[in-house]
Order: sequence, then C-alpha cells, then structure tokens
Amino acid sequence: MVATKLGTLDIGKEENEMLQDSLFELSMCEPKSVEEQLADESLILDSIDSKLNTLVDTMSQFSKDVQMRFDIMQKDIEILKKGQTTQIGSIH
Repeated sequence: MVATKLGTLDIGKEENEMLQDSLFELSMCEPKSVEEQLADESLILDSIDSKLNTLVDTMSQFSKDVQMRFDIMQKDIEILKKGQTTQIGSIH
C-alpha cells in the first residue's frame, strides 16, 4: 500500500490519479532489485564492520603489549644505570 499525504500543495490531480502515478513510478524502479541491492550492501557493511572490530581489538592488544614491553625496558634501563653507578663508585 502506498501512503499519500496531501498538504496545501495543489498539483492539479485527484488522489486516485496520484495513487496511480505513484504505483506506476514504483513499478518502474523495480523495488525487488532495490531491496536485493540494499540487502547485499548491508551484508558487505556487516562484513566490513566485523573486520574493523577485529582490527580495533588487535590494535588494542598490540598497544598493551608494546606498553608492557616499554615498561620492562624502562625498568631494565634503571637497573643498568644503578649498576653502572655502583661500578663507577667502586672504582674510585
């Protein structure tokens, strides 16, 4: 069923004529084809969304791993600095 809303615009046609014109235009645009194309595009968008979510999760884990390794390196550098200070101090 085609819903029509009539406002203050006068187009010089009766409601029945507008309905017939609307149905004709609707039949010309092949709604089944449009619906199928929209369904296909929706599947593609869902697939892209899923891949993006996987990528975000992967990058988040990568960021955590890099931060953890960076923290370990900073601790190792501090330990090395303390060791060098101790060695330099013991030479004097």
